[in-house]
Order: sequence, then structure tokens, then C-alpha cells
Amino acid sequence: MREILTVQCGPYSNFIGSHFWNIQDKDLVYQPRPVLPPTNPNVLFREGQSLNKEVTFTPRLISVDLKGGLGALPRYGELYSVEEKDGHVQLWEGDIRKENRSEAEDEKDVDETEVASLGNYEFWSDYLVPRLHPNSNVVLEEFQKGNTLRPFDIFGLGTRADENEEESTFESIRFFAEETDHLSGFHFLSDADSGFGGLAHKIKDHFLDEYPRKSILSFPTWPSLYSEPSDVPFSPLRNPTRFLNISLSLYYLHESSLLTPLSLNPGYFPLPKKPSSIPGMGIDHLSLYQSSALLASAIDTLSLPWRLKSNPAPTFEFVDALSIRGRKCLTLSTAMMMTSSDAPHIHSLTPGFQFSPDSQIRIQSAIQRGTPTKFDLEDYLKTNFPQSYNSYRVVQDEGSPIGRPYPRIFDSVYDKDERMNMITSWSSSDTMEKILNDIAAQASKLNLNKMSRFLEAGLEEDEFKEVINGLMNIADDYSNRCDL
Repeated sequence: MREILTVQCGPYSNFIGSHFWNIQDKDLVYQPRPVLPPTNPNVLFREGQSLNKEVTFTPRLISVDLKGGLGALPRYGELYSVEEKDGHVQLWEGDIRKENRSEAEDEKDVDETEVASLGNYEFWSDYLVPRLHPNSNVVLEEFQKGNTLRPFDIFGLGTRADENEEESTFESIRFFAEETDHLSGFHFLSDADSGFGGLAHKIKDHFLDEYPRKSILSFPTWPSLYSEPSDVPFSPLRNPTRFLNISLSLYYLHESSLLTPLSLNPGYFPLPKKPSSIPGMGIDHLSLYQSSALLASAIDTLSLPWRLKSNPAPTFEFVDALSIRGRKCLTLSTAMMMTSSDAPHIHSLTPGFQFSPDSQIRIQSAIQRGTPTKFDLEDYLKTNFPQSYNSYRVVQDEGSPIGRPYPRIFDSVYDKDERMNMITSWSSSDTMEKILNDIAAQASKLNLNKMSRFLEAGLEEDEFKEVINGLMNIADDYSNRCDL
């Protein structure tokens, strides 16, 4: 078995992460089931013992957020009290106990909260079902959630994070990594549109320095729409600021093993563009809770191959295959089908990309999860992408979980199992050349001298030009001049 360590850097990444871990929790077997899940929970969860010698499972997870970003969730978890002495936190070195409750009881409070909040949540911790280890939460005490006078909204603020908080993040990574037998790599989600992009850059460098042979699967992400504070005057630099943060994030995270931008917003600049509608779904794009759910389901499905109990495929095989000729920037598309008769509409989750036979896909990993359908994945790939190298896998088990606290975003009637057939395509496409060149062209139009907070946070004109040229150089890897 090869374990995966997950890092979620920023509030939107944590909203995605809460859905992702709830999906994993649905596949933990607490009582007899007619169909056993195909996945090995030890890939993502850590097994341990409580003080009462009870077997426990807690996510192998580091979650990074701002002060006040955890909501009602205690920083060091809910299942053990933590005493402080002389200002230093004394942590028990063992594992967290998952309460011995039924799955329905475990989610009762979450469901009641959802009814009261009309299907929305302010904090990602409000609907997170699994309990966390004391080393999982890292809080940036220097910055406060919702503080409009001193926001954490500039890439450079993340690269200049407090040394103690940065070291706390690295120590948590080290703690979880050292207890694994065969660490395969990292699921790395990061908010690309804020200071968390800069912090993600530092964490990525730490991965490269300390774990150079491990796979870094990076998913920079940002919301599909923004709910702007009503008490803050409109700033014409708000959207250019987010765009420049995203540009810097994509450039610096390109050193990852694989890089897959994720958002339900169809573009990069100007932000926000109107989110494209997805057939069969009604998503409130101003709700981080709702817009993050589909992204979590897609990550769950694409990662199935290295989480299977039987014949798992290691992450490095996907890295080697999908990043051929240095093409590390990938796209992710998905379709969810309520019934076996549904025809899939595969929708892109990567801004600027459209999943179609014209999208110039060179290589893709396609996964179909769920009960048998009339849809033939192999035939679909051969017909629509005859020039592509298509790797596919059909996992005929239960579909992807969409039971509460997953949001009610589908138009169809939910069945009693509350699961859905799902398809993902994780692909390398020549379209990425245009996407990256467009980002570089838009970035070159920005007047850095008018964006003083970037200058104050350490971004210099020479580095800015290096980023623009670097994005264009990366784009060249996808041109016809670099045929496979």
C-alpha cells in the first residue's frame, strides 16, 4: 500500500476538502453492506488506537486557514481536550478516536444545521463529518477571516508568512509523512486567488526539498463567484488582484508533478465571469459550500486508481504518462448521471477548456464509477478521441456518494442509495497553449506600479516579467512544434 498525504491550503480548498472527506467517510464500513467499497481507506486515513485501545481512523490531512476560519471546530480537534502550559500546547502523541456512533447519528447535527441554514454554510467545518487529528489544523494567527482592513489577499503575503506558522505547517507535514510505510505523494489543494497562493508556493518548495521522489498532485482553485462585503467600497483593483494571484500561483506551482486548475468559473480574467450552467444541476455559485461539492466529487473519482484495494495503480505511473514532454498542466472534466439511461454531458472544471472532440486531447485518464449504464466509455473514447491515447477504467461498484451533507444541487429525484454514476477525464490537451498564452497576455497588460500592495509584499518588476515569460515558455510545450 502507498499512502497519500492531503494538504488543503485556504478556505475554498477546505470547503472542497470537507466534501471530499465526507465522501471518503461514506465508504468506511461501519456495519454490513450489500456492496463493499472498492477503495482501501488506509491510503487516505491513518489507523491508530485511542486511549481506550479502540481502533481509530482519522484523515491524513493538513488543513491551513486564517484565524477565525475554523468556525466552531477547536483548533486541536473535538475528541480530546488539550491543555496549555506556559503558552505551549501539550499534545497527546497518539491518535484521535472516532466516536462509536452510527453513520446516521454521526451526521445528525450536520443535517439539522443544513435545514436551519437553507442549504448553506459559512464555515467548511460546519458540515465536515470525520474527526481530525490534533496536528491537522494549522491556523495563520497573523491574519483574521473577514478582516477587510488587513486582508490576506496578496500572493506575496503568503511567501512572507510568519516563520513560526510556516514551520508549524512543515512540522505537521513531517508528522504525518514519517508515520507512513510507503508515502506515495500528496494531494495538494490550494486557493490560488489570495495570499494562500504564495503559501502554497512555499509548501511546494518544501515538498521538493524534503520529498523529492514523491508525487505532488496540485489543484490550484478559486470560487466560481465572489460575495463582496457590502461595507467595503468597490475597488477597481479587486479583480486584477485576484487574476495576478492566480497567474503567480500557476507559474510557481508548475514545478509540481502535475498541475490541474479547478473552478466552475469559465475564465481567468476578468473575474468574476458568469459561471456556465451545467445541465441537470442548480448550483448557487455564491455559496462556497455548493460550488465546491462537484469539484470534490471529481477529485474523488479521478483518484480512484491509486486508492483501490485490488490492483491499485501508483501515482507515479500517472505522473509519467500524463506529463510526457514536460506537459504538467492538465485539465479535468466530469459528468454525473442519476440513472443508467442518462446520456453524459461532460463538463470542464478547468477554466478556459471545453471537453469536446475538438479540444485536441493528446492523452487522458478516464474513470467511470457506478452501476452499469447504457453508456459505453471505451466506445465513446474511441469514437470521439481517435487520435488520443485513452487510458480508462470502469469501477462497477456503488456510485459517488451524494447523501447529506452533500448539497441538493441536482434536478433529478434522488434514489434511496443517494449515489450517482460519475465519469471524469483527466487530460493533457493542446488547448493549454492558448489558455496559458492568454493568461500571459492579460498579465502583461497590468500596470504593476498601480498595484502597490504587490510591490509592498515583495513582487519586483523583474520577477513580474519573469512570470509572464515563464507562462509563455510553458505554453510552448503544448504547441504543434512539440508534437509527441
